[in-house]
Amino acid sequence: MGVDAPGLCASFVVPVALLATFIYNGEIETMEPEIVLIRGVPGSGKTTMAKKMVGYMHFEADMYLEVSGKYVYDAAKVPKAHDWCVASARAALEQGKNVVVSNTFAKVWELKRYIDLGYPFRIIEATGSWPNVHGVPQDRVELMKARWEPLSRVLKPGFPAR
Repeated sequence: MGVDAPGLCASFVVPVALLATFIYNGEIETMEPEIVLIRGVPGSGKTTMAKKMVGYMHFEADMYLEVSGKYVYDAAKVPKAHDWCVASARAALEQGKNVVVSNTFAKVWELKRYIDLGYPFRIIEATGSWPNVHGVPQDRVELMKARWEPLSRVLKPGFPAR
């Protein structure tokens, strides 16, 4: 099964089964569940990519902010939304299920809570450019791009705690 929208992953159309090796810490033939972390700015294709990953439970902090199926942004709830997302991913992994989390993850320390769960992981950067589904103003998207940290920091000793 391929990702059918161009630019979702480093501007390539990539079969979902091959979205595996940007950063990967697990055994290729593992029976242990894994967590896939998809990072990108609003409109980059994170959610679209995550929904195409068959056999993975999908979580994102934005799900916590939905009221009666409609997204309602509330800045005061964002910390709880991220706590909910980590707890949901942990619970699914503990049940032996594969998990995909699609959040912005602009700073690499934001990935750490998921990596520290101790399961094999993959990190994918969504790089598309489409209108975002949550109506984030373009000036806010530009601010997120400006504070973006490269994944190379994940590979360095002393991976940032925050």
